[in-house]
Amino acid sequence: MEAIESYCTGESHIVAGKLRQDYSLANSTDFITIGIVCDGHGGERYFRSHLGARAAADAARKCAEEFVRNADESLFRDAPFTLLGTAAAEAEKKKSGRSDVRDALFRQLFASIIYDWRENVVSNAKANPVSDNERKKVPQEHIEAFEKKDSDGNRTGIEKTYGCTLICFVQTKSYWFAFHIGDGKCISFSAGKDGHISWEEPVPEDKECFLNTTTSICDANAINEFRYCYGGRNTFPLAVFLGSDGIDDSFGEDSNLANFYVQILKKIVRSSPDEAKSELDSTLCELNKHGSKDDKSVVCCFDKERLKPLENGLVEWQCENVQRAIDELNKGGSDASDSLEGKKLKFKLTKLRSELGDPSDYLKLAKLYENGTGVSQNDSEALEWYRKAAENGNAEAQIELGKRYFEGRGVSTNEDEAVVWYRKAADKGNTEAQLELGDRYFEGRGVEQKYSTAAEWYRKAAEQGIARAQYQLGLMYSQGQGVERNYVEAAEWYRKAAEQGSKEAQRSLAGLFEYGKGVGQSYAEAEKWYLKAAGQGSKEAQYSLGLIYAYGKGGQQSNTEAFKWFYKAAEQGYAPALYRLGSMYEYGTGIPQDDETALDLYQEAAEKGNRWAQRHLGYLYSRGIGAEQDPQKAMYWLSEAAKKGDAAAQSSLGEMYYAEADYVKAREWFWKAADQGNAQAQYRLGKIYSKGLGVMPNPNLAFMWYSRAAENGHSKALDAIDDKLLIAVKGKKGTSSSKPVKFVKGLWKKFTD
Repeated sequence: MEAIESYCTGESHIVAGKLRQDYSLANSTDFITIGIVCDGHGGERYFRSHLGARAAADAARKCAEEFVRNADESLFRDAPFTLLGTAAAEAEKKKSGRSDVRDALFRQLFASIIYDWRENVVSNAKANPVSDNERKKVPQEHIEAFEKKDSDGNRTGIEKTYGCTLICFVQTKSYWFAFHIGDGKCISFSAGKDGHISWEEPVPEDKECFLNTTTSICDANAINEFRYCYGGRNTFPLAVFLGSDGIDDSFGEDSNLANFYVQILKKIVRSSPDEAKSELDSTLCELNKHGSKDDKSVVCCFDKERLKPLENGLVEWQCENVQRAIDELNKGGSDASDSLEGKKLKFKLTKLRSELGDPSDYLKLAKLYENGTGVSQNDSEALEWYRKAAENGNAEAQIELGKRYFEGRGVSTNEDEAVVWYRKAADKGNTEAQLELGDRYFEGRGVEQKYSTAAEWYRKAAEQGIARAQYQLGLMYSQGQGVERNYVEAAEWYRKAAEQGSKEAQRSLAGLFEYGKGVGQSYAEAEKWYLKAAGQGSKEAQYSLGLIYAYGKGGQQSNTEAFKWFYKAAEQGYAPALYRLGSMYEYGTGIPQDDETALDLYQEAAEKGNRWAQRHLGYLYSRGIGAEQDPQKAMYWLSEAAKKGDAAAQSSLGEMYYAEADYVKAREWFWKAADQGNAQAQYRLGKIYSKGLGVMPNPNLAFMWYSRAAENGHSKALDAIDDKLLIAVKGKKGTSSSKPVKFVKGLWKKFTD
């Protein structure tokens, strides 16, 4: 065995200017391991007890060593664990008065210790006579005993001034023993065959020690107040702690004291005895602030070789101890986990369990640090525990670490590192990581956008039944992104996700049924799936249902139903639905006509960027419908729609500039609309180039745009192609007879051919 000791002068003694009353020693050789703690009583009557404590320790060490050298070890080598209380307590139990030779030897040991201690203190008293100041400290009720002298004139009550307690543990190669007089605690640790750690007080309790009352080596009957225990080789403890009452009183419950000692044993196993001693030193000093203000002394004798394989057992014992505290807190059926104390205990338990090496506990600990649950919030600690869990294969932690590297949260942004951690989790089949990688490659967030790679990861998650991955894969097949466009495949994946309740997939599957892509065209099926998605709040599905009822697809035309579903989508701020509601109010479709409401709805949709609403809002402001006529607002909203490529808005904007004779801007917008097939814009361009409005006259361009307008059904376009224009184009007369009808398909092509 090895041994360490630690002590700290009590705060109350420092304040009072008293010397430390405790004395301890720890020593280990090939011959013997011995630990001793003595605690001087320190009261006014015991004004030299600090000297008495040292004298008791010296006497115990000397006599214990002599005992081991001289005793027949065969008496103890195979002895079972035996414990005995005070002589009076044992006599009461035995009745028979039988005396064991080992018990007799121990009584001789105790007698020797008492004798040596008294010799030491009497010798000290003779060499250092009691001063008047010291005598004044003796309480009046004890003065008579203190003054009593023998025939030689020596004080016979002087021993009381040196009074102290004594705890001693001794282990040899073949047996061990411990003895105790007074208060304080001796705690031993042992392990069962299953490695489970247990603790006990091996020396019997002394019922005479209560509150400030204690037995003492200075008592006249001290020989009968010793309690002790012993055992042979098969009963060796793993470790024994001796502690004065200052340390005992600081922890209250014995289990708390034992838990502290287990922490010291863990330090011994994981670091070194020196590190354990440092922790003891710092803790004893800290207890001066929060625990007992008395002196504190601790000696630990331990077998490191036997402790090392039981490291997990020490942790498990602490876990059980904390769990008992949690159970006690929850006693009565109430869950106290949300209380501050409960949260602290939960953190403590998780921290202990993390020492057993389960990555899931590392992850739990990381979250507690991240959220500040039961411990001060600490992002750096959270990160380290996420990393530890990730490095030990925990997929959830690997994902979290990946997110942090992508987002630069707590670490420098490192997209390559992020992908590494996502891939580790994804390669194990973790669907969340597979889905996350799919999203990253699909959107090009943190990695180069690569649809084919996105599709691979979505497929892995989709094949494991993840609805969102199934939907995403269906979307990619529908749009031909990263895979060849295939509506049959799209429908299959949409259906798998839709049947799991994905509203996005339900809406998309409904769209395929509505337009007969990859499935047989069926408005009934489309309506069924739109209803499922709409019932889950999909504004897109609600809008699509509105269109089905508005246009009577499948023979179910109903303005009332259309209005209902448009309204539900509009309530969610969906711009196309706001526009459709506005249109119903503008034209009185199934509801009373209301220009002002229409304008308000168009306004809201327009502000959300809906180009149809922007165009209609421009119309209403240009004509003064639902509000006062406002050309500026009209031009603004038409411009907004025109910028988005709305041909009708472009044409209307051109008309506004045309009316203002700004033919350059008018031609610009007419041209944009004309390129999209807008007949009115084509007609206006024909007129601009025919008459040379803002440009040089150009008969060829005029003829081309008039022809295209005519082909698109413009009623005035064909009439605009007169003989003068034809002559300008062909350079000869008599061609007007080639224009026998109001509409000639391919007129421009035929004529120019």
